[in-house]
Amino acid sequence: MFIIKADGRKELFSQYKIISSLERIGLSKNEAKEIAQTLKMRYRDTVSSDEIFHAVIAMLKSHDSALAAKYNLRRALMQLGPAGYPFEQYIAHVLQDIGYQTKTNQIVRGTCVQHE
Repeated sequence: MFIIKADGRKELFSQYKIISSLERIGLSKNEAKEIAQTLKMRYRDTVSSDEIFHAVIAMLKSHDSALAAKYNLRRALMQLGPAGYPFEQYIAHVLQDIGYQTKTNQIVRGTCVQHE
């Protein structure tokens, strides 16, 4: 089975990627393998990554809606705007409203890299 990525590239379906991402949100290895196997059986030819994403979300919702929300978090943050800037501003305002002082648009030098 091949996956058509958002940028149009075509790549071989990787059960490992699905299993790994599902384990990171809290699914057990067996549950993650079950979902990956279901996808492999459902889509035998070529499918878009978006279609895979929606199928996984649907399966997660029937299992645990909180896990579905976790799986969707990255996509939701990216929809807030380029590089998460609006999200950063929003969180800064929330923290200010509860009494914290915040600074945005800062670059901090770490041991290995700079952090925005």
